[in-house]
Amino acid sequence: MTKAIKGQRVATANIKADPTALVVPSGDGDELQLIQAGVMALVESSTDLVALSGLDQRMSFVNSAGRALVGLPDLEAVRQTTIADYFDQDTVARLHQEVLPAVLDQGHWQGVLDIRHFQSGDRIPLFFNSTLVRHSQTGEPIGIGTVGREMGLLQRMNQERQAAIEALAQLNQELEDRIRQRTAELQASEQKFRAIFNNTFQFTGLMTPDGILLEANQTALDFAGLQPQDVLHKPLWQSHWWSLSVAEQQRLQAAVAQAAQGKFMRYELDFRGRQDSVVTVDFSIRPLQDLTGRVVLLIPEARDISDRKQMEAQLRASNDRLAEANRELSRATRLKDEFMATMSHELRTPLSSILGMAQALRHEIYGSLSERQHHAIGIIERSGRHLLALINDVLDLAKIESGKMDLRLAPLTLRDLCDSSLSFVQPQAREKHIQMSVHLDQAPVHIEADELRLKQALINLMDNAVKFTPAGGRVSLTVEADADAGPTALLRFIVADTGPGIAPADYSRLFESFVQLDSSLTREHGGTGLGLALVKRITEMHGGQVTVESQLGRGSRFILHLPCPTVALAPSRGVIDISPQVAPAPPPPKGRILVAEDNPANRDLLVEVLQSMGYQVIAAHDGYDAIQKALAHPPDLVLMDIQMPSMDGLEAIRRMRAHPALEQRPIVALTALAMPGDRERCMKAGATAYLAKPLPLDGLDTLLQRILAPESALLE
Repeated sequence: MTKAIKGQRVATANIKADPTALVVPSGDGDELQLIQAGVMALVESSTDLVALSGLDQRMSFVNSAGRALVGLPDLEAVRQTTIADYFDQDTVARLHQEVLPAVLDQGHWQGVLDIRHFQSGDRIPLFFNSTLVRHSQTGEPIGIGTVGREMGLLQRMNQERQAAIEALAQLNQELEDRIRQRTAELQASEQKFRAIFNNTFQFTGLMTPDGILLEANQTALDFAGLQPQDVLHKPLWQSHWWSLSVAEQQRLQAAVAQAAQGKFMRYELDFRGRQDSVVTVDFSIRPLQDLTGRVVLLIPEARDISDRKQMEAQLRASNDRLAEANRELSRATRLKDEFMATMSHELRTPLSSILGMAQALRHEIYGSLSERQHHAIGIIERSGRHLLALINDVLDLAKIESGKMDLRLAPLTLRDLCDSSLSFVQPQAREKHIQMSVHLDQAPVHIEADELRLKQALINLMDNAVKFTPAGGRVSLTVEADADAGPTALLRFIVADTGPGIAPADYSRLFESFVQLDSSLTREHGGTGLGLALVKRITEMHGGQVTVESQLGRGSRFILHLPCPTVALAPSRGVIDISPQVAPAPPPPKGRILVAEDNPANRDLLVEVLQSMGYQVIAAHDGYDAIQKALAHPPDLVLMDIQMPSMDGLEAIRRMRAHPALEQRPIVALTALAMPGDRERCMKAGATAYLAKPLPLDGLDTLLQRILAPESALLE
């Protein structure tokens, strides 16, 4: 009888007759291919020997594990062999006498045989399970299927099984020992816990989810002079500790209800002790849950925080005092800033008149001067500029110390920076016949830095060098760069002189504010002692450092080590450089200039200087006056003082910009404050440019004409 199973016909009668026989299914289609592929994959993945042979004893298949075991390279080699090739003569005899007859007659055979390795000849004992293979339709025998497993593997499996049994027994013994040990430890831990529980400094207990107190530690009982029977097995909120206030009892009862839902509760409340003493406690209820998440117990805890509350009150008082001190400090800082601004204005305003008048006299605006008069005017001008430099040093140091000086990083030409710095001290060097030089040793052409501050540092170093170098000496500025520094060049600005040198013991004092190495009444050189302090701080703001090398009697070297990004300068965008220019200006047409200045001396000086240059000048004494005169006679350019009475210059600029007739007129802001944010406030109000007093009269005409030139762009 046959049965159809999904397109296959299986000889069920034969299977019943010989259930141990292996039946090969027949059929076609994708399902059969899938079955065959699956069987082959299982056979090939087996670590046992799996083989098929025909009834003629010729081998047709041995899996990869079997081939490796007997030393056959591939299936082609397998098909060249018979069953007898795999065994020695004695075993072959047994095959014919015992194994093959059993397979053919009974359908299967199991037993141990030694198989032979084809190359080495070694004998390998295997446990074989051989089965007769029948045709699925006819039931006729068609071959023999064999599975062989190494006896060593079986022995190892038995050994491993025995070892596992022994290990399990050992583990059971260890578990029993550990349980006994753990039980003893738990008993000891229980004793320790009980001791800690009863002797802790805080109230601790244990209660049911509905608030019935089960345990209370001795600390809580002793605090109120209670016995266990006074509080145990009663609702917590009805105990002596919370009997001061009905509201507290209700609050505690509500907290217990929430904790019973699994929520951790914590708040501060008053705790009653002996003789109605009261302390503030940090109270909490912690829920304990079983593995299912059900709350089974609650742990109430209370910690006396009276000392902490007292400290918090003291801290609040201290914070209040600190806040008041901070307010006073802020007020003092504001007053200091206001004082610095006022001093800047009050010092620069008369100094502007002095320097301006000296320059006007030197330019012979008021008439011709003799050689002696020119000499005297030169002394006045140099002394005034020296005083201005001292004022600037004091103000700049104050800005840096208060953190109100920001760097304005921009691309600059290194050669121009060095040349302009050297030209600033060239007159003093020329008077002492000191040779000045600049050397750029493989330095980049363009870098990014704050040109104004970097120039200030270099000028201070070279000014010191000229000051302390005797007549006929040498001062040099050398710039070196590390090779292959990448996008950021590591520059060294070296200012060297042939002066008297500095003792190593004095190095640490060089860069302190207001400190001079020679502070005696007979000291030869003047100064405030701020120059090197400014150099150090400006260098550090750029991310660098200053070092000094010196030998007594041979001179000194001050070195600025600066990391400066190298840049490629873009083509000019028409931005006007408003720094003083000495070069003569081309002869453009003159224009009308409105001068708004409240200081009569400065106003009159500016009017006369501008008129001597050929300008038509309108003078105004405050912001209101400036607006009225600008509307009545629109000027070509406005010079606007910022600090003026009635209406300051910033408000006047804003109002001028609001008038269509003055909206596009150039306005140059003038200020003697020179404090942080001045330039930004002026530009925000609508100024075209910004100049700090005192104004340089040298090159002023050129500067004004460049601003008035129609092709000029907005000043930056």
